[in-house]
Amino acid sequence: KIIKRISDNLVLFAEKELNLSVDGARGNDWWAPDIKSSEHILENVNDLPEGFIPGKWFYKDDLWSRTPDEEIKRLQDIKEIKIKSLSLAHDNEIYADIVYNNTTYKADQHSQDLLVKVLAVGAVPPNMYWRDKNGNQKTMTLSDLRGLAGKILERALSADANLIAKIAAV
Repeated sequence: KIIKRISDNLVLFAEKELNLSVDGARGNDWWAPDIKSSEHILENVNDLPEGFIPGKWFYKDDLWSRTPDEEIKRLQDIKEIKIKSLSLAHDNEIYADIVYNNTTYKADQHSQDLLVKVLAVGAVPPNMYWRDKNGNQKTMTLSDLRGLAGKILERALSADANLIAKIAAV
């Protein structure tokens, strides 16, 4: 059962045992004398909607709808979840293994941080190597390492532009 306002169909109470009279509204353990039977109506309903909160839902002609503020909150929650999902996909993309010169290298956060530190020195010894995703040593020049970093940067910029566009569309 529900008790709703007649003027706008806003549901104020929902319980199995409800009564509405000139004395007010009554439930199992409560009484609301200010609820006037001339302004409210008692109705039987089959089920309450998922997430039902009294005062946040309308009921009319066997249809449930959220109040505007509740609908806005629900949509904001959905948007927040979608943005988190997009950001996670972005992070997975920018830290995924990457192919450079026909070899697949790790590009996780640790590998990228290490690459930045090596490049910051500005030179590498003649026997410099970088490990591929399987841990095998691959001889690399400073130019090769810059190329690998450039490939990672190119992918990151593309992923970032893609993320910004997707978030704007949410």
